Amino acid sequence: MPFLRNFQGTFRSTDIGLSDQIEEITMYRIEAIQKELDKSFQKYLSLTNMDNMLSIQVLSRLTLNLPEELLQKGLVAIQAIMNEHFLADVLCKIAPHLPETLLQEALNIVHTMQDEMAWVKALSGLAPYLPEQLLREALVVIQTIDKEEIYYRAEALCRLAPYLSEALLQEALNIV
Repeated sequence: MPFLRNFQGTFRSTDIGLSDQIEEITMYRIEAIQKELDKSFQKYLSLTNMDNMLSIQVLSRLTLNLPEELLQKGLVAIQAIMNEHFLADVLCKIAPHLPETLLQEALNIVHTMQDEMAWVKALSGLAPYLPEQLLREALVVIQTIDKEEIYYRAEALCRLAPYLSEALLQEALNIV
């Protein structure tokens, strides 16, 4: 029986060594798989971003000569863009081509955005083309930004300021 005890002890120590090796190999494989997944995900993101950037460029070029009716349909269509940063990019690109009647609709789209950074970006892209009435409306909406989000309120005001008349600048100062 002593032989059997020694054999079992040897087997167990070998089993533990084998277990450590299996665990090490498994961890190595898991790390390799994670690296491959990360590479694939990054590649997917870059392709998605390229597709979105290409879409933004195409949309902005298409709007150059579209009649107002088609521009209005385009504004309705872009509301389906789920990523608000891409939506902001599209609004910035098409803003120079929107007639005053559609700028109101574009501003309404901006007001529905939940992401403050995207909201500020879109508003700053529309600002140079907004008539005074819509700039005043934008100031009213800026007031609705939570006081805790003071950075976004200040950023929106700074980006709007160059386009504000003296009277609207005074209103902007009252918001702060």
